[in-house]
Amino acid sequence: MLLSGIVSRPLLASIVLALFLIYTFLSNIGIKHRSLHTQTTATLPSANLTESSGIPPYIWEINFGPPLNEDNANSIASWITKNPGYSFTLLTNEGGDAFVQSHYGSKPFIRDTYLELKNPILRSDFLRYLILAAEGGIYTDIDVDAVQPFSRWIGDHTKVNAVIGIEYDQRSDPELARGMFLPMQLCQWTIAMNAHHPLIVKMTEAVAQAIHDLANTQGSSVAKVMPEKADVLLTTGPAKWSEVVFQYLSSITHSKVDHQNLTGIKQPRQVGDILILPIDGFATGVPHSGASRKVTANTMIVHRFHGTWKQDPGNEKSPDQKVQSERVPE
Repeated sequence: MLLSGIVSRPLLASIVLALFLIYTFLSNIGIKHRSLHTQTTATLPSANLTESSGIPPYIWEINFGPPLNEDNANSIASWITKNPGYSFTLLTNEGGDAFVQSHYGSKPFIRDTYLELKNPILRSDFLRYLILAAEGGIYTDIDVDAVQPFSRWIGDHTKVNAVIGIEYDQRSDPELARGMFLPMQLCQWTIAMNAHHPLIVKMTEAVAQAIHDLANTQGSSVAKVMPEKADVLLTTGPAKWSEVVFQYLSSITHSKVDHQNLTGIKQPRQVGDILILPIDGFATGVPHSGASRKVTANTMIVHRFHGTWKQDPGNEKSPDQKVQSERVPE
């Protein structure tokens, strides 16, 4: 394991070893955000590309916040043990800057937008798309547990170059659930993608432009943009991601693809080389969308919803988040 602003290690360890390494190494380097003078990266394993999937065996996480806690460490360990042979990379703020400078020199609009951006929420959202566009693999938030190995996400499907889960499905409900902007929204707390896939490239471009549009609306610069919660969701978050995904699916099928094509699905559905998982795939436990309350055979991951920025004022979580934050038994 080689350490700097980017922390990398092969995923071959047991949970005990993973926790030991996480607490011993990451807490000293990645979490304290030490100034990055040089960048060291580990040699990643050769991509294990098969007829089923072209998605390389890399797992990526981001931490711009406080030091990792025990729950975060347990979540990270779940990815390590469920996916042996995969590399794991945790990017800090400095590591994110180094990554973007290294990979986006030929795209100055995208590079400079990211580097100028200071808001950590917008930055974290933007960086996950930039990582996947440049390197591919699986991006996941630090409060997400792996329940099944990636190979089971794909199942019997072939030629899969992206795996996306449903976050919210309005179905026949008369109104949108609180905090939702579209009748169907797609997860961006976990995304699997082949590098340079046109969908994720399109997303990086759309987000960069949306950040500038938000700054212009506020009469501000990118560095000083101050997003409200809705701004985040619509500029870099799941509403923006869902909009771009549906636009892309419509373009490759030459017909309109939206929530009506996917509402209520119980099994994964493949459109082109993109596999869409039903609500339980990435969102088991949410109190809407017909999701199961406990882990099922269709559950690939569990999101613990430990992010603090979505909490309501007064240090009170919304009712939805109280339910979503409960540990879902395996």
